[in-house]
Amino acid sequence: MRTLIAGRKLQALLNVVRKCRKVPGIGVELGVYQGGSLKAMAQADSTRNYFGFDTFEGLPEQSWDESEVHVPGEFSDTHFDAVKKRLPRNVQLKQGIFPLSASDLDLSEIAVAHVDFDFYESTRAAIEWLLPRMSSGGAIVFDDYEWRNCPGVKRAIDEAGLKVDTRHKHQAIYWVRK
Repeated sequence: MRTLIAGRKLQALLNVVRKCRKVPGIGVELGVYQGGSLKAMAQADSTRNYFGFDTFEGLPEQSWDESEVHVPGEFSDTHFDAVKKRLPRNVQLKQGIFPLSASDLDLSEIAVAHVDFDFYESTRAAIEWLLPRMSSGGAIVFDDYEWRNCPGVKRAIDEAGLKVDTRHKHQAIYWVRK
């Protein structure tokens, strides 16, 4: 089980998970890859249910545009069943293109979210889907903010007008205040 985030970024994500312990709602990860960070989140707060969303086929062609550095199909070295069997019981996985893959779920209260979608369109759709579902006091952690290989992430966050904490390199944290 592998995660591409480590060190200070992973610790910052887990600190956010811990700070959100008393916030009502579930946890979500959008962009699971091999499940390492989702597993760490679910273990850091084992009292909360988590949902992980990914194509498990690599970055989706539907979300790609010419401004992206990564290409469709990258990060395809993952498999739904292999990831699922390594995750704790408080985690459910959904395979497919997000947010369509969430359409059969009633996820109206989210305490903490980790978004690692790499592409502009995917990140934009994640923001649009998450914002009305987030609990007050919760947080959205975005991976790859201001990283040259994922220029669309910053663009989507900026266009949404989110005021984010960027103290950790290539990571942005949005604290929800309603």
